[in-house]
Amino acid sequence: MEFTYYDRVAGSWNTSNHNYDGVVAAHWDCEDGADTITVTNNSNVAIVATATAECTEDGLEITCGDAITLEVAAEETAATPGTITVEVSGALDSETADNTVIGEVTVTITKKAA
Repeated sequence: MEFTYYDRVAGSWNTSNHNYDGVVAAHWDCEDGADTITVTNNSNVAIVATATAECTEDGLEITCGDAITLEVAAEETAATPGTITVEVSGALDSETADNTVIGEVTVTITKKAA
């Protein structure tokens, strides 16, 4: 997964309406779909997929969506995938180098309880 941090853009002062024009809040972004983990169950038992994250940068937080349950696919039917979304929040320190690893996401697959 790769996320890009965009620092706040202050914009320029508009003397006509006494507001800043072009203000953009600091935010994290990624390519379409790059913030999702897709899991497909091709086994003969139902499973639960859970994602957890550990952030290694101060001031940042990585959160993962809820666990997903994937049932056994019907015979001769394609298995339906499930997705878990990952989000990054917080302000990145201006001293942080480009392409820095900020954490780790782990996906755990377990058998669904009966």
